[in-house]
Amino acid sequence: MECFSKFLLLFIILTNFSFSSDHQTIPKKPRVAIITSIYKGDDYMELFLSNIVKQTIFDECELILINAASPGNEEPIIKPYLEKYPNISYERLEKDPGIYGVWNLGIKKAKAEYITNANIDDQRNPICLETHAKALDEDPTVDLVYSDFWITNKPYETYENHSATLYNNIAEFSPQLMNLCLGGPAPMWRKSLHSKAGYFSEQFYSSGDLEMWNRAVSKGSKFKKVPGVYCLYYLNPQGLSTKPDSKRFEEDKFVYGAYSYMWNHLENQPPKLLIQISSRSNPGGLFHALNQYYRNFSGTVAYHFLVTLDENDLVMNTPSMREKLEAYPNLSYYFGPWNSPIHAKNRDIEKHPNFDILLLGRDDTIEITAFFDRLIADIMQKSFSAYDGVLTVKNDTETKHSIIPIIGKKYYERFGFVYYPGYQSEYHDEDLKSVAKLLHKFRETTAVSVTTSPSKEHNIFQDEDRELFNQRRETNYHIKPEWIQEAVVPAYRIPLHG
Repeated sequence: MECFSKFLLLFIILTNFSFSSDHQTIPKKPRVAIITSIYKGDDYMELFLSNIVKQTIFDECELILINAASPGNEEPIIKPYLEKYPNISYERLEKDPGIYGVWNLGIKKAKAEYITNANIDDQRNPICLETHAKALDEDPTVDLVYSDFWITNKPYETYENHSATLYNNIAEFSPQLMNLCLGGPAPMWRKSLHSKAGYFSEQFYSSGDLEMWNRAVSKGSKFKKVPGVYCLYYLNPQGLSTKPDSKRFEEDKFVYGAYSYMWNHLENQPPKLLIQISSRSNPGGLFHALNQYYRNFSGTVAYHFLVTLDENDLVMNTPSMREKLEAYPNLSYYFGPWNSPIHAKNRDIEKHPNFDILLLGRDDTIEITAFFDRLIADIMQKSFSAYDGVLTVKNDTETKHSIIPIIGKKYYERFGFVYYPGYQSEYHDEDLKSVAKLLHKFRETTAVSVTTSPSKEHNIFQDEDRELFNQRRETNYHIKPEWIQEAVVPAYRIPLHG
């Protein structure tokens, strides 16, 4: 009997296993460490924990929960899980070190070879960790793997039962595309990556992962996209990178300055989006609109803002306003003559010729569809060869004639302007649509929606504009015969893809 006891003890030591009270076995060295920062998580805690323990390899994981001095009452929710699952650990900090401070602490605590972060307001496909770990197992040259993810605007949805119809189609890995924050919300990476590239920089509030992944790639790390959709991402309006007062803009600008040398242009690079906004004496509306656009970017499309301003506008042409504009990354602004609203919308585009798609934004934008840039890029790619066409988004706030135009570079270069310069009213939109339809290069979509403030202008169709429109229509808008395609391609609507 004594000999058998010694044998059993030796077996336990050699097999590296321990036993829990409920007969679950836990490997001494887990395969994957799941790091979760907890702050004001009462509403999401139960949903998160019930989801994460459903991972098919959860018994091969260690879940490291770190409470960042949260004012919430998460512990009563966590306690039953601690009692049931010996592979869950929990620590409460006296002071919040920030999201990246928490992640660094978790990484240093982790025993596993692979690391993933898990946000408490997101949900994972049950095979997510198994799939990503397998991808790392199979290719030792890869340091980080990532996949596409569903996007929802509704809180408290589960992966098994959600309303999301849109997923983010992240680009394949290339060092030249690291400005797109490849990795997304649910990457998995080797712990050894930090030996080569260091830990997350704790000076960042919300852009530390963008900086970390760029730093890793700059030091030779290789990433890989794993096919499939394995995460439900909640576009939380109070998230670190999405709430209106986020520091993301300033932080992104720093990262772009540090790593843009890697981002060379490739033939397969996603299209470049130029967003032109003309604004006059409306600083509140302009900055709200900019925040909406930045907040709803997908991070998968290269973008640049062009803000056109009136040189005689004493409200905007001030040092403080210039300083505010300069805080936004990838944004240029120009003060110049303001002959008319149409003149302003056509102005300064020639100063930024390096674009594929032009979106004419508005300084009274209240809301825009989440990840609008990815949707626009996908629809333009599917609708027009070489982005040679006009896509319109209906603005439901305004009259039935009001649109938000999106124009391909090749189409723009055909004319050299967005709107025919002679107009003063919304006939410019009717003219734009009519010409595009004659060229069979017009599409409209309901996939992207924009809400704007109601217009204060009541002279929607001025008499002189009506006369100009009729004159141009009689001359076929001066369209060159060679521009008109032989085949008639009917306009159609493109729904959200899923």
